[in-house]
Amino acid sequence: MKSLLMGLVVALLAGYAVNSHAAPVSPTSITCTYTGGASIPMPPSISITTDTDALPNGSLLSAWSSAIAGTARCALTGDGATIITSLFPYIGDSTGQVVNVSGPDGITYPFDVFQTGIPGIGFIVYYTGHQKSQRALKALKWDTPVAPDWNIDNAAQASTSGRLGTDTLNVTVGAYVIQARFVKIGTIKKGVSTTNLSALTLHYDSWVTPQNNNVFYYYPTFSGFFTIPFSSTTFNVQVPTTCAVNSNSTNLNIDLPSVKTVDFDVVNSVAKKTAFNINLQNCVKQPVISMTVSALADTDSALPGVMKSTGSASGIGLQLVNNVNGTATPVTLGAAMNAGTVTGPDGSAYSIPMYVQYIKTKTDMTPGDVKAHATVTFSYD
Repeated sequence: MKSLLMGLVVALLAGYAVNSHAAPVSPTSITCTYTGGASIPMPPSISITTDTDALPNGSLLSAWSSAIAGTARCALTGDGATIITSLFPYIGDSTGQVVNVSGPDGITYPFDVFQTGIPGIGFIVYYTGHQKSQRALKALKWDTPVAPDWNIDNAAQASTSGRLGTDTLNVTVGAYVIQARFVKIGTIKKGVSTTNLSALTLHYDSWVTPQNNNVFYYYPTFSGFFTIPFSSTTFNVQVPTTCAVNSNSTNLNIDLPSVKTVDFDVVNSVAKKTAFNINLQNCVKQPVISMTVSALADTDSALPGVMKSTGSASGIGLQLVNNVNGTATPVTLGAAMNAGTVTGPDGSAYSIPMYVQYIKTKTDMTPGDVKAHATVTFSYD
């Protein structure tokens, strides 16, 4: 039944009738060889420092690997006038997932995703083959080493003919270019892990016809396969160094005390310091914290950290000061500055001590309200 099924499919592929009964020809041997890249070169190591939990499934984790090219050739010796050999690429260990991404040719295809042995990471394979050189194949599919999936739409077949019983017939069955890349398929395991990829298999089957009579006979004994392994990749998936801003600090409103003109002396004198904290939480891996303050600068003052008041008072501004480790340092608006280092275990909270103070920016001052707005952005090393 297997011979009949395979023969029927080849009839569709080759356009010939297929006789599944005992064949009148008896080829003595068939030898197929593969020449080309010994393995598919995946990147030896990949480090991921971004937050992989924030990446959607289907996100690409590497570039396409370097291409390898290979050619399969088969030789038939014995009583046969024509040989047709088909080559079926496939791979095992599917995840059952499909991703739509661009191949190396820039065209988007639905790729089957295969297991890597690392939770959350799969890989996809692109190749062009004999008679299919103008497009990428959408995916690799598989069944078993002796019965590849006939619906893979990627059978490469070729034929040659010779004199009955006298020639050794040689046929080039397929010339392939293969590339692969990694893709996210779920929650990625953190830490260092090494891939274990199933090899790509090229399965070949052969049919023989005597005297070009358009009747082909399938010889299961002249079937076999080549395997092309993938090189291994070591992933180092790091937990991102980060903190989260506590909800009590995401929108801080700082109430300032009243101040009088007599509280100031000369221009750039300050008064009424008001302390506050910016609170962080869930800090991971003891990050060194940098912060950048963005605000409308008061150009009437040459001192750093002076924000222009948008209130009705004039001749007065507000100066922001970083007080980490008890060292008062006026912030430089728009520039990153050190905000300290978290020293506790993962999950620790951290507070950045700050204060704001009034500053006289002009000789003449007029009364009114004083207000300003600032945005603080954090980065972590």
